[in-house]
Amino acid sequence: MTRLVKLWRTLETLPNLSATRTEWKLKTGEGYAIVERLLKPTGRSADVVPCLNERLGMHYHDIVEYTDGSAQAVFVDEFQDCPPFLVERHERAIMTPDMSSLCRQICLALGLDPRTQMLSLPHGVYEVGCYYPLEAFRFPVFLALMPATSRIEESLYAVAALYGDPFIFFTATPAFLSDRALTLISSRNILALALSDCLLVSEGRLTAAGSWNADILAFADKVVPKPEPSKAFFPTPPGTTWAYVTIRFIDGYTVFVNAAGVSQRLSYTEMGMANRRESRPSKQWEFLYEIAENHGTIDFHMGNAKKNKSWKYELSSDLRGFFRINDDPFIYDESTGHWQAKFTLIPIQDD
Repeated sequence: MTRLVKLWRTLETLPNLSATRTEWKLKTGEGYAIVERLLKPTGRSADVVPCLNERLGMHYHDIVEYTDGSAQAVFVDEFQDCPPFLVERHERAIMTPDMSSLCRQICLALGLDPRTQMLSLPHGVYEVGCYYPLEAFRFPVFLALMPATSRIEESLYAVAALYGDPFIFFTATPAFLSDRALTLISSRNILALALSDCLLVSEGRLTAAGSWNADILAFADKVVPKPEPSKAFFPTPPGTTWAYVTIRFIDGYTVFVNAAGVSQRLSYTEMGMANRRESRPSKQWEFLYEIAENHGTIDFHMGNAKKNKSWKYELSSDLRGFFRINDDPFIYDESTGHWQAKFTLIPIQDD
């Protein structure tokens, strides 16, 4: 596996991310295997083309066009000489990478979610995707491609002003930031990294470097709240809906919970449904138990009819907060006039 310093350095220094295929190949080295399939034509043709030899290194030849439609690359220099060569029209085509496709490749390699919020960002800053460790916890990922540290810092401040929560901020290569920028990164729990340190190439594909796993776990430890009795929550996988949630009562104090394959055995206290003054289950827990006994249906005539409606809204709020799923866990059935659980709710089973 190889680091792609040339590729990332080219992406942050090449003006307008535009060059001929030959220039992309010469500048990116082993990284060309990554960028080659992303290149698309801009509709423009180059006036100069690159040439590489041992004596002059990489240098440029001017394009001279002839009336017969042919073109020749001529090296114009008063002190050095390099033989001219013919250039085909397709060799002059200026190409630019499809940045959305590159961002998807970065997400795939680093285990990020490629969905974006379509934010309006400064020139040279791209919204890569988001880090989505648990349902309701989404942290956007940005990439700044620019050569000057001062411009990188300006972009960092702009993104921080635009987005108030923690986020991940990539540069192509390591940036030596000022104390002011480092203070912002620390105070806002921003994860600032260089792609050249996070990504390697293996068999022509991007893959995560070993350091990435440690970095992202440390970031998650800072920004994802720890469950507490007063604000308990379940590690609901990203994108889970109520249809993939099951709550099965083991006894009057304990349930088995499964959300999209993640399972836990939990007490009413661990689900944040405890009456702390009386050290017993809350009314919401008791109501959930009754609903399970009633096959997932809220019949406002069962139990305490006067309080059932308020308990329904309080229970919905508790369940949304616990699972971090935004929509109502119950749906109203007009034909019966009852609310029905969108999730699977199973009462205590006889052995």
